[in-house]
Amino acid sequence: MGNVKVDFDVSRLKSGGDAAEDAQSIIIFGEVNRSGRFSYKKNASVVDMLMRAGGVTRYGSVEQIRIITKGKPQQFNLKNYLDTGNQALLPILQPGSTIFVPKETETVKTGSTIIYVMGEVFKPGAYESRCHVRLYATT
Repeated sequence: MGNVKVDFDVSRLKSGGDAAEDAQSIIIFGEVNRSGRFSYKKNASVVDMLMRAGGVTRYGSVEQIRIITKGKPQQFNLKNYLDTGNQALLPILQPGSTIFVPKETETVKTGSTIIYVMGEVFKPGAYESRCHVRLYATT
C-alpha cells in the first residue's frame, strides 16, 4: 500500500451522473432526481436509465418524456408503458441518446365547445359544453 491522494467531491459526482465518457454516455435531464451523463449499457431500457438518474420527480410529466437517438426525436409515454406492460412501447437507446423529462404543466383548453367559468364560484375552470347550451350569468 502506498499513499494515494485523490480529490473526492461527492456533490460533483452526484450531480454529474456516473462520470461516463462523452461518446458512450446517455444524457438525462429535466425532472429527474439526478441529472447527468450515465454510461451506456447494452439492452438498458429507458426505465433502467431513469432509475439510474434517481427516478422522475413528482413534477415530471411521465406522459411526455422526450428521447433523441441518432438525431431523431420521439416521445415516450411512461404511464402508458406501466399501464400496459407492452415492451414494444420502449424506445431503443443507443450511445449518445438524450432523455428529457419535462415539467408537467396544465394545458390551456381551447375549442368552440369550451367555456370558462371564472370569478367567485365554487369550481372555476374550463369546461366542455354541448351545442346549443345557453349560459346565464348573474352579478
